[in-house]
Amino acid sequence: VTGGAGSDTLVFSGDGALGAPISGFETAIKDGPGTYSLSSLAQVKRLEMNGGTLAVNHSYQMPADGVFQARVNSDGSHGRLSVNSVAGLDGALNVVRGKGVYTNGTKYPILTANTVSGWFTSETLPAPSPLLSFKVAGFSDRVEVETLAKSVTTVATNPAQMRIAQMLDKAMATATGKTAEMLG
Repeated sequence: VTGGAGSDTLVFSGDGALGAPISGFETAIKDGPGTYSLSSLAQVKRLEMNGGTLAVNHSYQMPADGVFQARVNSDGSHGRLSVNSVAGLDGALNVVRGKGVYTNGTKYPILTANTVSGWFTSETLPAPSPLLSFKVAGFSDRVEVETLAKSVTTVATNPAQMRIAQMLDKAMATATGKTAEMLG
């Protein structure tokens, strides 16, 4: 599978597999749940993991001028690149968040590999707020994003605010759908 002249994007949706070599694309995107397996993937300038797993059964080296972007969601789902060999990191890391209420300590392995080498030249995480921030860490076999979510009570400054904050914390623990989006 070969891209043409100009800027080409390859989108992998849901589950699937492709054994043919892929080259000539500037962007590769994994959307939706499920795992899409590739025998190999030629270097691309932009690699977006919006949902599910893109599994590459070969080494993958990120370009110095490239972007690796991964989405993390409040329900624990996330996009992931899985490399069945060595993943060489370089370029920019961009983490984007979905809507909703995040749980403190949730870990998102956005990249897994037999071996991870190098690191990104820049990192962009979702903008922090008084109650929510994210951190990224590298390990020998993965890159992981972690949620740092605080109780609403940490920003209450008087008894009335504390009571309201306690009720919000309780509501956030079980919120779903539009309510979770509003509270998140």
